[in-house]
Amino acid sequence: MAKYKILIFILCFMAASSRVYASDLEAKASNGICRIYGQLASKIMIELDIKMRARKDKPAASIEKGRWSDDFLGNLLPIDLVVMKINGQGVLIPNSAFSDLGSVKSAKVHQSKNAIFVTVACGEGGDSMTATFKVEQSKRLPGRYQVIERTLRAGGFEDDVWEQTIYHNNVWDNPDL
Repeated sequence: MAKYKILIFILCFMAASSRVYASDLEAKASNGICRIYGQLASKIMIELDIKMRARKDKPAASIEKGRWSDDFLGNLLPIDLVVMKINGQGVLIPNSAFSDLGSVKSAKVHQSKNAIFVTVACGEGGDSMTATFKVEQSKRLPGRYQVIERTLRAGGFEDDVWEQTIYHNNVWDNPDL
């Protein structure tokens, strides 16, 4: 009987002291919010909140209005707020990184050797797109992270229709400032 008590104690201790780290973190949007909160395998803590606002009026998409007008979003729910923290520190995210996205369906975070990638799936059908954000540690401020690149791919034509934006932030990256 004493052997079983020791075995049960060891198993309980191992279960309490072990942590499961994820290689990828994923979440689906619900009620206008997509939230990821967890720890990557490298023990980096990730918090990501994407909030969309409901539209009272839903204008139809218009070719004349152009890509960057509010009318372009049509029936998509525009993104109101994006907050990302890595190890408790806010990530610098340019406003333009999310300004043309809407109706977030899901988000995924994964890590490579030198960067963290956040992939956000948006829209439906002909309006669908996938945005992948590359997040790296600031060269000037240790422990702080920033979005340095965005790749936007059209749904259904991921290899044929895409754009890439590189973000430069001289304030964070210039050691002379």
